[in-house]
Amino acid sequence: MARRLAFIGAGAVGSFVGGMLAKSGEDVTLIDGWPEHIRAIKDDGLLITGTHGRVAVAIEALHIHEVQRLVNAPIDVAFIATKAYDTEWAAALIKDYLQPGAPVVSLQNGFNEESISRILGGLPVVGCIASTLGAEIIGPGHVSRAYEPGGDAYTVFRLGETDGRPSDRLAWLVELLNKVDTARLTTNLLGERWSKLIANAMINPLAAITGLRDRDMMMTPEVRNLAMRLGIEGVMVGRALDYELVPVLGIAIDRWTAAGEGRELDRLDAGLLNVFERATDQSRASTPVDIELGRRTELEFFNGLLISKGRELGIPTPVNEAVFDVERQVERGSLKPLATNTEHLRHALS
Repeated sequence: MARRLAFIGAGAVGSFVGGMLAKSGEDVTLIDGWPEHIRAIKDDGLLITGTHGRVAVAIEALHIHEVQRLVNAPIDVAFIATKAYDTEWAAALIKDYLQPGAPVVSLQNGFNEESISRILGGLPVVGCIASTLGAEIIGPGHVSRAYEPGGDAYTVFRLGETDGRPSDRLAWLVELLNKVDTARLTTNLLGERWSKLIANAMINPLAAITGLRDRDMMMTPEVRNLAMRLGIEGVMVGRALDYELVPVLGIAIDRWTAAGEGRELDRLDAGLLNVFERATDQSRASTPVDIELGRRTELEFFNGLLISKGRELGIPTPVNEAVFDVERQVERGSLKPLATNTEHLRHALS
């Protein structure tokens, strides 16, 4: 009997991962609160375009007010793929429609496993980091991926238990997500999470401030230098938190540490250029998309958390603070997203 998979949150990540699993033959239901998106999927299927080709996938879709229909067909695996600030209601929504012992996976940015576990009555939650996925909703019923598949060169999905132990359910979840892109088990979920947070804190706010897509950002020396400085601060805070950090954007932690000490800056700069060779001209971060659509961003869970932890530990994070401040001005509409906004950052950091 086929496993029933549900994605609570059918934004870019939920739609792409769920759609690719449905394409592979899995029984998938997408659940979201965007009526037009759900209606389009019901009527015409989910259109997936980009680096994986172009295909329309027939897939079950439910608006959040229809979730009670699952009472006679409970879910075997639930992926929570909402924004971090929507975590608790998403967990509460699916709680009563799970098979006994069904794994719940946080396929999100940030540290949300504890919040989900609390809503589920203390049940352990699997964490899943998706790195350089580069998915974007193009319109209702249409998702696209702008990054080339990771393949042998880069592992896109990393799954781990919060206690760091390997488990049978991790093994088959890894097998499942390998149908989408490369996946592996990690016994270092917190270190993986913080390392991904660093990448988000580098790319998302700068994309919102400059209006540039990923490749163009990293081809612009001043923006790339800002990204590098944001990352160095994130590594310093993560090390002080005693996290076992893993390569950030595929670049080894010792290279970030050396750059923070003023050594091998050119090597780190070259590494960032190489990372974004997998990005197409269409790839961009989620934060500018959120701003364009008038939605709340997740930066309080990226740069905001990094700054907060830095203050607790007495570690200065001036670049993150300046970038966070200027991004908030863009988010409020007092600044337009332009590459020349780097002048505001230059002034703030002088």
